[in-house]
Amino acid sequence: MDTIWNPSPISSPKETDYGITGLCLVGEDLFVGGTFRAIGGQSRSRLAKISTSGSGEADPLWNPNPDGLPFGIVWDGTSLYAGGQWVNIGGVFRPRLAKLSAVGTGAIETSWAPAADFNRTGVTALALDGQQLYVGTRNFASGKTPRVGGVFRVSTTGNGQVDTTWRPAPGPTDYYVDAIAVTASHVFMGGESTTAAGIRALLVKLSSAGAGAIDESWNPAVTGLNDADPTTVTTVRSLLLSGTSLYVGGRFTTIGGQARAHFAKLPVNGPALVDARFRADAELTEDNGAGGAALAQRGTQVIAGGSFRRINGSVALALASLDSATGTLGDRYRAQVETRDLSSRLSAKRTASSSWEVNFSSPAVCHATAWCGFSRTAP
Repeated sequence: MDTIWNPSPISSPKETDYGITGLCLVGEDLFVGGTFRAIGGQSRSRLAKISTSGSGEADPLWNPNPDGLPFGIVWDGTSLYAGGQWVNIGGVFRPRLAKLSAVGTGAIETSWAPAADFNRTGVTALALDGQQLYVGTRNFASGKTPRVGGVFRVSTTGNGQVDTTWRPAPGPTDYYVDAIAVTASHVFMGGESTTAAGIRALLVKLSSAGAGAIDESWNPAVTGLNDADPTTVTTVRSLLLSGTSLYVGGRFTTIGGQARAHFAKLPVNGPALVDARFRADAELTEDNGAGGAALAQRGTQVIAGGSFRRINGSVALALASLDSATGTLGDRYRAQVETRDLSSRLSAKRTASSSWEVNFSSPAVCHATAWCGFSRTAP
């Protein structure tokens, strides 16, 4: 346990509901988004670059200063991409989605400006696949982008051209995208909906080719809780791809034809039947909590975060290490998180070598010894 590293974010009194909303680890630097007004000893509004060594000091120059919260941050090896609720960032009018330099002051690449309209809830999920950026939204607004179904695709090069040929079928008007995971041939999209029409869209598999057709043969049929009560609506909040498996987190009680409480493992191909060997049933801290809200992988362990107090009947507060094959609870991260709700989102990047880099986003305050799954403790 690293007792020195403590960037001590100080929250804005006007923004106390989310805490930390985005994390992206790049080498020895950690890019952090959230409701803070100061972090790492520097005055920083909502977005900062801090060191992963020492006490976690903020970079004295890097300061894009968005006027709204970031909810997704990803890195393509050269530039950062951030999505959220802002209108202006880096002194530039660039609503909801921006490409930033990871060095210097964090300057905005002004030539990169996807022609997309968002309403005030903005961008909620990002995923990279090579030179393509997948963008998830909530309550997607009509406008310049011929895209409604909650997700669209833009180029990371040039001016950020929107791919108008990739046109997944529009989802229900109340559909929210919370997680995106990408393979070489498919895009998995998880979210939430408060209407019966949106239940099929809670977890879908889309083709990354052509118009983005839904794979109707892959239907995990996510259900659970009291969907008549909007405070307990069923959701898919996190996705993690690992080989031929897809780990799913959210707020549900049935998935892939089996009873599973908030975490499950599904095959990427074939029928979306739950992996019977993997079981990590979570007991939520409250009915309207986020459930299984964050997933990342560390070797043979799956790191899970969310608003839970137990896994498989054993105490596990908000953050847990699970055996990737069985879901058995490990000892790592116990007593390291001081929060009752690790309501996190996930962003992921598939590299050219088909390996995966995982970036957490979390509207919760993590203990100084853990980065919502990226622990400062030794392996």
